[in-house]
Amino acid sequence: MDTQRTSSVQLVNGFPSVAPPIQMARLDEPAPDVQCNELRWWFIAPEAGQSRRWATYNALGHELIDIYDLEVLGRTRVHEEECFEIRHRYWGREGKIEREGFAYGDLRDGVTQWFGWWNLSDERRVYTYLDTDFEDDWGPPAPTRLVDGGRFRWLDEQRLVDAGPRPSSTTDPVDETGAGLWQLSVGGTQLRCVRAIEVLRYASGEPRGLCDGFVTLEGKGVLMRRYEAPDMTRVDWNGKKAREVLKDSPHLSYNGVEYRLWYDSLTEDVLAPPAEG
Repeated sequence: MDTQRTSSVQLVNGFPSVAPPIQMARLDEPAPDVQCNELRWWFIAPEAGQSRRWATYNALGHELIDIYDLEVLGRTRVHEEECFEIRHRYWGREGKIEREGFAYGDLRDGVTQWFGWWNLSDERRVYTYLDTDFEDDWGPPAPTRLVDGGRFRWLDEQRLVDAGPRPSSTTDPVDETGAGLWQLSVGGTQLRCVRAIEVLRYASGEPRGLCDGFVTLEGKGVLMRRYEAPDMTRVDWNGKKAREVLKDSPHLSYNGVEYRLWYDSLTEDVLAPPAEG
C-alpha cells in the first residue's frame, strides 16, 4: 500500500508535481516473454524516429525531482562502433532546462548496448565504453528478450529471495531478470506488466542496490523504482547511510536484507493528468 498524496498537484512541462499513488499486485499467471528493445532504464529504444519523456520522483513526499526528454537523432560512430545518437534534455522541478547532452547506444542481434555519453557543459568530453568504469555506470550489454527464468521467488509482495534459474530452452541471449506478472496501478492507469529485478553489485559481488522495473506486455518500460542498500553512503547525503536518510521510505526485502526506496522513474504515457477540481 502506498502513502496517500495530500500535496497540491500542478503540472510541470506536462508532468504532475507530485506523483500519483503507485500500487502493484502479483497475478497468479505465468509471466510471458516480452521483447523490450529499450536501453533500460532510460525507456527509449535506439531506433530511428524514437522519442520518450519520463520523470523522477523522490521516495519521501513523492515530489518531482527532474524530467528527461529523449530523442533519437540518427546514426553516428563512437570510436569504431556505429550506433545511434540520442539527445537528452534535463529539466529541473521549476520547469527550466538545466542540462543538455547526448547519449550513444545501439541494438544488435537481440542485445542493447551503451557506447558513450556527454553533456554540453563538459567541454565536449565524451565518456565512452573504452573508459574505466563505463560499464559499471551504464551497465553491460543487455538482451532484449525479457523472461521469467525462475531466478527469484516471492515470499510475499515485499520480500523475494534467489531461487536459482531454470534450464533455458534456447541458446539465444535472454534477460532472466523477470520476476513475475503484475498488475501495476499508477493513479488511474492500470497495466499488466512483467516485473524485472536488476541487482546492482560492487566489484566484490556484494549487492549495492536494486532496480525494480515494470515492462508492459508490448515491451515498453513504464516504471523503475531505485532502491539503495541499507549501508550505502552517497555524497549528497552528507556521509549518512541509506538506512538513516531513507528510514521512512518503502522497502523491498531481497535475500533477507531490506533495501530502501530512493526514487521512482515514471514515463509520460503512464502518468495520467491530475483531475481538475
